[in-house]
Amino acid sequence: MNVLLVCLVIAVVVLVGGLIAVNASANGKAMNRAVQVFCDTVNDRFPLSEVDCGEYRKMTLFGIMKFNVKQYEARGVGNLSVMTTNMGLMQMATVVLTPTERDMPLVSMDYMYMLKNRTAYLEFYDLVLAQDAGYGALMQELGAIRKQYDKLETVTPSPAWYDTLKTEGFYKKGSKAEDDVLIDMLEKGLSVVMAYGRTLPELDTEAHANKVALQKTYSAGLIENGGISTDIFVKALGAEDTRAFFDRVLFKAD
Repeated sequence: MNVLLVCLVIAVVVLVGGLIAVNASANGKAMNRAVQVFCDTVNDRFPLSEVDCGEYRKMTLFGIMKFNVKQYEARGVGNLSVMTTNMGLMQMATVVLTPTERDMPLVSMDYMYMLKNRTAYLEFYDLVLAQDAGYGALMQELGAIRKQYDKLETVTPSPAWYDTLKTEGFYKKGSKAEDDVLIDMLEKGLSVVMAYGRTLPELDTEAHANKVALQKTYSAGLIENGGISTDIFVKALGAEDTRAFFDRVLFKAD
């Protein structure tokens, strides 16, 4: 009886392990596709050049959370950073576009995969010097795009101090069968922001300095006031090392 029980446990472990491995592989491909679509959509209008992010290329938090990090210069816009992780049960990609050369919103993508479930965030932060009629029209266009995906389950993010900085954001849940829809949502939302950016002039020296200061105030605020992801980094790395990572890579603004 004991032998039978042991065999049964082993069989279950092997089965579960196999299912996790299969999903991890498929989800990793879906995650990489989302990152590629983000980068390609930016690159179509503002050419990307990869930057060596040095010691931050590989990051490990708490000994188990391992991240691959890439960084790009988006010519005529600013910094683009990519963080991905594949932990077997969960895969996650974060991409952040931090504009400093044009008065565009900061764009942040968080796509998370757990077995056959997906959670997709695409956020647009009003870190702009002028919220004029053109910017208002952009937000209206993003709102119209968001409504195209009303059939997807909407996620309500936890309240945070930076909520007042977001006029628009897409927060959706889906299944593996809806990967294409979530990619379409990402591409459409980001494309209108990139098209808007092409209508804007590059900032002059004074405006550029003000834009950089605005971006730095936001990233410093994440450390000082907290945030779900930021709190994890601060706990693992400490406030100063997290600030260095944010300033040099994740939200680089110069």
